[in-house]
Amino acid sequence: MNYCLAQPEEAATVHDLMLQAFSVYRDSVPPSSALDETTESIMQSLKHGKEAVILYVENKPVAMARFTLEETSLYFYRLSVIPAFQGKGLAKRLIQWLETYAKECGKESFIMQGENECFS
Repeated sequence: MNYCLAQPEEAATVHDLMLQAFSVYRDSVPPSSALDETTESIMQSLKHGKEAVILYVENKPVAMARFTLEETSLYFYRLSVIPAFQGKGLAKRLIQWLETYAKECGKESFIMQGENECFS
């Protein structure tokens, strides 16, 4: 397993992982707003202070989480694990990575925000 901070050029990978994971919410009322995002909107967010981490298993991207570093906290959202890899503890590993990263960045708290975070 390998964790990599996403660069704006990797917005398509972040978008694809998110769409795969959140597709179960397509028929929800209302559907998840994650399904309305585009590669371009994710690229712009990565260029303007938002971040993402991608989890690779055997060099294949299988999970990701987006996050923001605020003054004293790390806020994460859109935690996504593709269906074929759900139930294997990858969401937990991403959360642990985010928590460690928050501490390394000197943040006092670590907070999930948003709707329907998609992990098992």
